[in-house]
Amino acid sequence: MRSSDRLRWLASGISGGLMLLFQLTPSFLFSQNSCPNPDSFSTVCVDGTGTCGVPGNTCEYTTTFLTDFTGNNKYARITIYANGSQVFQECVGPMDGSSTPSYSVTYNAVCGATITGSYDAYTNSSGQNPCGGTTCDFGSCANGECQSSTILPISLVSFDAVNKGDQILLSWVTSYEQNNDHFIVERSQNGSEWQYFESINGIGSAEGLSQYSLADALPFSGANYYRLLQVDQDGSRHISGITYVHYEHTGSIFTFDSESKSLLLAESFNTPIIATLVSMQGMIVLRNSYAPGESIVLDHLISGIYLVHLQNSEMSYSQKLVLP
Repeated sequence: MRSSDRLRWLASGISGGLMLLFQLTPSFLFSQNSCPNPDSFSTVCVDGTGTCGVPGNTCEYTTTFLTDFTGNNKYARITIYANGSQVFQECVGPMDGSSTPSYSVTYNAVCGATITGSYDAYTNSSGQNPCGGTTCDFGSCANGECQSSTILPISLVSFDAVNKGDQILLSWVTSYEQNNDHFIVERSQNGSEWQYFESINGIGSAEGLSQYSLADALPFSGANYYRLLQVDQDGSRHISGITYVHYEHTGSIFTFDSESKSLLLAESFNTPIIATLVSMQGMIVLRNSYAPGESIVLDHLISGIYLVHLQNSEMSYSQKLVLP
């Protein structure tokens, strides 16, 4: 804990050997800070999807985090582990330091599990970019207490994504680095399912501003989320920030030849493309995998309006097509 006199805990055993932890010290006694880092967490097992306390069964857990900070619209990414395996992760917020000091998350895990956690706290997130921006603290939680990391591996000043012609330009700036081996950039269409995009070497250890940049030449059509992971020289990873940008393709993903009634896919992709055609009645009339640059013959389809959806690991694109 931050200091031994800030919290007092009462632990009482419940069924299955699970311990219920109660926080006793009122939050107004805490000295506030500007980072929404959890001070403590208490876990309760309730009778949910199984009988609580019976080994081998699953039950519903609720973990409550307490934080004290100044300011509003701040977020913390909470990760929960049961017996050392991750069972839950969520971006909690927006937080309001003046009125709501505690936040709860609910998940399922095996009865009687040892529940631990970790957190990443952010100071300049937003509703559109939750758990993004600058990391102000991170740490681990166990035995009812959350311990802050004493040294941040990096101090992230900014992490941005902007449209730049037919690509998205990513840039980030650090003001401090300690044993920073490299960065990993991941991307997502929905902000929850991530895939590896690119990695870039870090400086190692440095004080002062360091700038990094990276281009995504084949962004998704629509929402594009990017997550920045920092990797220490010992291999440990830390999520430093998430950013978001909306992108509309200006180039051609495909061309349509009305004479042959066929689509010609662009050659600029590196992986196979799943093509799906849907009629205005909602019927899937075509779904298949094609190589970049391949033609999709549609002469077996009747005239009408169709929705063409093209997707691979590099993009997701939809457009209406009038078939003569």
